[in-house]
Amino acid sequence: MREVGPLWGGIETYREWFTDNVVSLDLHQSRQFISSSRHLNTNFYVPQNQFSSLNRPAGVKLFEHDFLEMYPRQNQLCCMMLVSGFHDIVLLHQFKVTQELTGDKMHDRNEKGYIRELKNCVISFPDTQYVAIDTTSNIDESLEELENFTCDTYENVLSLLLDVN
Repeated sequence: MREVGPLWGGIETYREWFTDNVVSLDLHQSRQFISSSRHLNTNFYVPQNQFSSLNRPAGVKLFEHDFLEMYPRQNQLCCMMLVSGFHDIVLLHQFKVTQELTGDKMHDRNEKGYIRELKNCVISFPDTQYVAIDTTSNIDESLEELENFTCDTYENVLSLLLDVN
């Protein structure tokens, strides 16, 4: 996949994917990442309001974090918003694209909030095409109606992108 573009991911996926761009909202995880000097081998993004707490490390990139609430998979949402400003096609690997409501009020609220933020990002970048890769569940109806959001298999996407390049 590196042949067609840079990899972005939350700090929790760095060890598995060795992403080119890493986003972290967790101050403790960011400190560990920086203390092991891994931020020097990648583009490391943290919220602007954490920069001083991290002792202003060189090479760390900042972004404005303005979510009103913390949702599960928050790093994914931040990655998606950051990358959308740089690329015409955004591939969403291991992104959750459906709500799994259980009846638990807090859980259901978080599920709905996450999908709402995902949808808002897609709407905010109408010239960017989003492709959820290898989703194993049905797509949330609110995402299905968006013209610039689709799903496909990893093999199809990679084949198409390699043909284009």
